[in-house]
Parts: sequence; C-alpha cells; structure tokens
Amino acid sequence: MSKLKGKRPKAYKASKPLTENPRLGGWPEQQHPPTAEENNRHARDPEGNKVGAILFKKQDVDDLVKKLGHTSKEAKHAAKLIQLEMQECINDFFYFCENYYYIKDRHNRTSLLKPTPEQEQVVIDIEVSGRVLIVKARKLGMSTVLSAYGLWLAMFHSRFCGTIAHQPDSVQNIFEKVRFAYSKLPEWMKRGDFEADRNSKVELRFPHGGAYRVGTDKDEKFRGGDLYFAHFSELAAYRDPKKVFNATLDSLVPDAVACIETTARGMGFLHGMWVNRGNAWTKLFFDWKDEPSYVRDELPSGIHADDLKKLEELADNHGLTTRQANFAAHKLAEKASGRWDWRNFHQEWPLTADLAFAVAEGRVFEASFDVGPFQSGVMEFQPVATNGRYFLGFDASSGSDTGDYQAVYVLSDDYNKPEVCCSAVVQLPQDQFGELVYSIATKWNNALIVGENNTYGLSVLMALREAGYPNIWRKLTFDKVGNPLTDKMGFSTNVATRSILTKKMQQYLGGPNCRIDPACPRLKKAINDFVYNPDTGKQEAAPGCYDDPLFAFALATIGLEPNNAVQHKGPVSKRPRSEMEILRYEVVNQTVYDPTQHFDDDTEEERQELQAYMQHLKSEDPVLYVEDVFFS
Repeated sequence: MSKLKGKRPKAYKASKPLTENPRLGGWPEQQHPPTAEENNRHARDPEGNKVGAILFKKQDVDDLVKKLGHTSKEAKHAAKLIQLEMQECINDFFYFCENYYYIKDRHNRTSLLKPTPEQEQVVIDIEVSGRVLIVKARKLGMSTVLSAYGLWLAMFHSRFCGTIAHQPDSVQNIFEKVRFAYSKLPEWMKRGDFEADRNSKVELRFPHGGAYRVGTDKDEKFRGGDLYFAHFSELAAYRDPKKVFNATLDSLVPDAVACIETTARGMGFLHGMWVNRGNAWTKLFFDWKDEPSYVRDELPSGIHADDLKKLEELADNHGLTTRQANFAAHKLAEKASGRWDWRNFHQEWPLTADLAFAVAEGRVFEASFDVGPFQSGVMEFQPVATNGRYFLGFDASSGSDTGDYQAVYVLSDDYNKPEVCCSAVVQLPQDQFGELVYSIATKWNNALIVGENNTYGLSVLMALREAGYPNIWRKLTFDKVGNPLTDKMGFSTNVATRSILTKKMQQYLGGPNCRIDPACPRLKKAINDFVYNPDTGKQEAAPGCYDDPLFAFALATIGLEPNNAVQHKGPVSKRPRSEMEILRYEVVNQTVYDPTQHFDDDTEEERQELQAYMQHLKSEDPVLYVEDVFFS
C-alpha cells in the first residue's frame, strides 16, 4: 500500500489558481478580477518572458519511489499523486498553507496554517495590486502569513524574497517560523530543486535560484539584488524608514510585489504614505470591531457619567453594537484606577487608521493635524505691525541636501499667547542662511534673534554680529570669580538645557488642541512627528522626519521670557557721532575708533552710506576723515 496515502486531502479537488480564487466573497471595492497576464505573474522571468512554473522532475520521483520500495504499479500511482500535489501547491498558495505549512500557535501547539479572512485579503491584494500597506490595530498574524507567502514564492516559483524587520530578535523570530515550517514539509516535497541547498539562520536558498532571506533595517542584503517580494515588517520603527524603503524598492525587479505591515508610530513618513491618495499602494486597516469574539453582554459597574457619555459617542460615531460597546467599556475599565484612560484605549484599540496615527504610542504631543505635502521656503501668517516687537528663533544646520533642514520662526510679543507671524524652512549654504535670518529679522522690526551658539548656529550668530545686526539675544550669567556679570551671545544647547526647550514646546503646543495656533503647516507636521525614542526615552523626530521647526519655535519663546525680553528695549552698542564722543569711546574701549565698524544703533540709511564710503576707500581716496562719518 502507498505510504503517501493520507497526505492527500480527503476531498481532493483541483482548485483555481490563487488570483482566480478570491475567498472573501468577491473582489475588494474598486478592484477588478485579475487579467490573464496577472494570473501568470509568477510564471515570467524578470524580463517578462513566460517561463512556466517549476515542476517536480521525473528523476526525483523515480528516486523517491525506489527509496520507498514501491512496486511498479504503486510507483506510477505515487508519482501521479506527487505530481498532482506539487502542481496544486504551485498553483494555490492557500492550498499549500492549509495542507502543508505548519506553525506553532500561542500555546506552542503545532497546527496547519489556516489563513484568516484578513490574511487572505492581504495576499489577494498583493497578487492583484502588487503594493499593499497594512496599518495594524491588533495582532493579526500578518508576519506569519507574509513569511509563508515569501517561502512559497521562493520554493515553487524560483523568486528572491526578503523580510526586513527593525530588530535582530524580530528577524530571528520571523525566520525561525519559516525554517520550522520548511522542516515539517513532507520529504517527497523537498526533493531535487525543491530541497534547500542553503539553510542558514537568515536564508533558505534552492538550486533553481529561488531564495527567502531576512535582515534588519541596518543590513544591505537586498540592495542591488533581483528582489521580487519585499516584506517590510514594522516599517515605522526603522531607524531611517524612508532611506531603507527607497533603497529596497530600487532593488525590486519589474512586476515585483511588496507589502508593508506595521503599527502606527507618530505621524511621520508612514502617515504621509497613508494619506497620499496618488500613490500606488493599496491601504488596509483592520479594526477590532470586525472580530466576532470582541463582545460582552453587560456593562461593567461604576461607570462615571462623563465616561458613559463618551462611550455612547464612540458607539454612535463608529457604528458599534450594544455588545461591542460593552466590550469597549470592559477594556477601558480593566486598566482604570478611577476615570477611564481614553487615550490609552485608542492606542491599543483604534477604530480608524487616522485615530491609530493620531494617538500612536510614543507621541509627545496630544494634538494632531491633517497637513498636506511638505513645502520648504518662507511663509508669512500675519502682517508686520508698525510698532510691534517680535522675537525670532532659528535652528541651523550644515545646509546639505541630505541633512537636516534649517528653520526660522518669528513670534509676536505676547508671552501668554504669542502668534506665529512668519516661518522659513530651507536647506541653504550657511552664509545664505545667515543672510536669510538677517533679512527676516530686519523686516520684522529688528526682531530679537535667539539662536544656538554651538556648531552651525554660532557661525550664523557671528555673521549677524559682523553685519551689525542690533538685536542678538545674550545669556547673562553671574560669575563668582572675576567679573560678577558676564554675557554670552546665543543659547547653549546641551543635555541639561535641551529639556528647557522641550518644556517651552509643551507650554505653548501641549494639550489636546495646542494652547496657541501653530499656523505653520511645517510646525504642525513636526508636532505630529515628535516622539519618544523607545530605546533612550529622548524626545525627537520620528525616523525619517524633522524636528527643526519645533526647536526654532522653542528658541523664539526663550526670547519671550520676561527676564529675557528686556534685551529688546534698545541697541547694545552706539556709534560716537562727535569729536568728544569719539575721544570718550577710545578712552573707555582702549582702542582707536574705526569708522568702518558697524554699530547696533546704525539706521538702514547710515549702513548704506557707510557701505558707499567703504567702496570709495577701496577705489580712490585712502584717507578718511572723522567728519566724513558724521551722519546726523
């Protein structure tokens, strides 16, 4: 009797190919049944030439039959069964999973993978559209089914497939599931070209060229290769998701497929992909109300009246049944020591993708904003008041096209509720950025400038001082040794003082709706993308995002502090305008008066006249008399 009997399904029936077999009761909205070309997706080489599916070689069947000791009649029957089963697995991913792909469940029990409706929809959408983005609201086993899909493509369709995760332990966890499933496949299935000739901790490779490989977001294992299926696991947690994502997509062969499955973390790069309706990605979000088991018959006791009202609003807004609302109430009550923590509930049990992004765990600010595509440049939100006082903060950088942005923010003179009047977010060479800061500050009534006095910021401050800008913020300090009072130009940012800036951000931008109107879309986006680093706890921009607008804004608020704003009352240095003033100036400063030097109280007309005299010096007369610089 054949030893293969029993491995074949009891009700054996040839099923349709995967792309002809939607198991969700019809095609998703705005999609169409696959064309013949889409059905043959896996039967083409990278150049698009039809090559046909890989079949189990007759020699391998003969060798296996001989090994099993079948008679000639049994051998023919066994060979036929093997060929049918192999062809069935080649044609139908779900058939392969439900009959041969073993997993370990949460209780460590071994069982066959029976894809859920959500898992089936994901794989079908990958086959149809080629690009799928999944934002997860709960555990759906997507990594399990996507790694199974990768092995199926590698083993049965000679494709190069890969999974990228954010941590080494996540990589190993995913790949160990694949190796376990491969080890459980029947011996007759792992013969010839279907027997892995490389089975390492990170890769399964087959003689026909197919391979399934895993790596972290720091690896470069997929760049420059002929990658057919890219699986991005927890993309939002990558150190630089945009860089890894773009580099991996560049390595895909024509007609390749890709899938992102991730939880929402802030509203950065991933959120931009989600809200962009013009890209080619099919977006999927599965909320908890689609799970039949998430219901309760009764409400918990002791519900506060305000929480009960919010629960009713939640049910009305999202179409929850009474039993589903009861379930939500029990989840809220489980972790409550008094009033319910709605933010925590929406983090763990979001009902929409927008809500998942807005309350994602790790975000620093409560408020979230719907902002369009990022735009650099100068923006103005208020007119310049004739006698108004303004405060300007800037965050400098190298100006490199691949580095951070440079940011400038101008605030009105209202400590409690300042208005964002003007902003600039750019990438310019440092000298040009300094000129931009000078021009903006001058336009806004010689705004008090607050900038960092370290690295790139110091060079900008020095350039502003050399240009004669009259209002640069100085840090006043008391020194017990030597001079009792000293001042230092600019704000010194370090580990200790960084918290001062983040507290200033919360002072004005904290709360459910921000305490002031951020006005600028770049500042709103930075609020969306500002998160706690899960490893260090540091408040910073989410991977692939920018926090420069926030720090420029915070520096401007430093100038607004009552004890700092007094610096804005007048110029720091005055030009001597008479012979007696020049003599006094030289005695006090112990230096010879230089008429070409800029002073803080120079008017714009005086600066232009001085510039003309300096050009005159260079071209003609080398002698300049004192009376030549009497401007008034």
